[in-house]
Amino acid sequence: MPFKVADSDYSAFSQLWRKQVSKYPDNPDVVWNAAWFFRRLDDEFYEELLRRGRVLEPEKDRWSSALTEQEKRNAASKP
Repeated sequence: MPFKVADSDYSAFSQLWRKQVSKYPDNPDVVWNAAWFFRRLDDEFYEELLRRGRVLEPEKDRWSSALTEQEKRNAASKP
């Protein structure tokens, strides 16, 4: 089942997550959780957060795995 957020809620949650990422830019857990929120809602910001996380934790596979999945999803959605 796709994740759905009402427009009014999305705006509020989006602002909260962006604020947390700004406040804790070097905290990989905050970056990961924010990325997961934006996963299906804002592809560009999601990818930006994954790249940031990969810099923060280069030894963790979760960042590269998520980026690979996103690239596959992007490729599948192109005509």
